[in-house]
Amino acid sequence: DSRKSYSQLSRGHQSIFRIVIGLASNAPITIFDEPVLGLDAVARDEFYSELIETFSRNPRLFIISTHLIEESADLFNEAIIFKDGKVIRQDSVENLLANVFYVSGTTAGVDEFLQHRQVISSQVVNTIKTAVVVGSIELEKPWAGLHFSPLSMQKLFIHLTSEQKEQTL
Repeated sequence: DSRKSYSQLSRGHQSIFRIVIGLASNAPITIFDEPVLGLDAVARDEFYSELIETFSRNPRLFIISTHLIEESADLFNEAIIFKDGKVIRQDSVENLLANVFYVSGTTAGVDEFLQHRQVISSQVVNTIKTAVVVGSIELEKPWAGLHFSPLSMQKLFIHLTSEQKEQTL
């Protein structure tokens, strides 16, 4: 309804309004703070597609603050992760993800593997321990009984910003 003022719009329509203004501005730097709040999955996907199309027509810097990391991670060349108002990691998404991995196995096996390695967090469930380790999964040699796997951007964010670094269930 074109007669409604901005404040009368739903949260989703307010988000769409802000997105349209931001994309249409063609400013050299465009900042979006939680741009997809109130949007359903289809509308969020349309925003991501339009953002890519707009960038391809007019390359410029987009700064996007979001908590929907998993669905937007492919958009980013670089990520900055904040905790308590301080930057705790800043790098290309590729480098961030290339330098951390999961290791899991028996508690004793994982503990032996973790000696002399930097651990971001760990969790024990019964006799199985899983840890997030700083390093390259590509450089690790196979260890009997241990499983190695990569992290997603969202999981890295969670492990870096979580208050609980070691958990036993």
